[in-house]
Amino acid sequence: MRHKAIGILLLFFLSGFLNSGCEWQPCGCFCSVFGAEELKLNETIDLKYSKLYCNASHGIRLSFDSIRDSRCPIGALCIWEGNGAVKLHVQQSGQDSASFWLNTNPSFLNDTVVNGIRYELIDLLPYPELDKDYQLNDYTVQVLITD
Repeated sequence: MRHKAIGILLLFFLSGFLNSGCEWQPCGCFCSVFGAEELKLNETIDLKYSKLYCNASHGIRLSFDSIRDSRCPIGALCIWEGNGAVKLHVQQSGQDSASFWLNTNPSFLNDTVVNGIRYELIDLLPYPELDKDYQLNDYTVQVLITD
């Protein structure tokens, strides 16, 4: 009878550990739960609208949801080069989330550091053309993320 009680007790604790797997492996679960795209550090990466990107080893999630594009379109005559801006959202494991705008025009902020990780906007594609409308799904944001 005593062995049966110990077995039931062990089974109870074991099932509790298995059901709380993410607490034991925060980095792996931090990314896998959301089915995110792989986010590689120290190389330029292309981000697409409404996609979540994640780096498990650094516990980083990254996405963007807003673009402001006032760059001078191809085929137009402009007195100012304009600016393309993108709003990035970063969540690092165990840290508060952060949102910030990065810009294509070097007169404005084009890089920032969050929790020791540097985010730099490399480009915003496509470059606008005269008489062409773009949706968020059309854009690719190129960023360099370095540790």
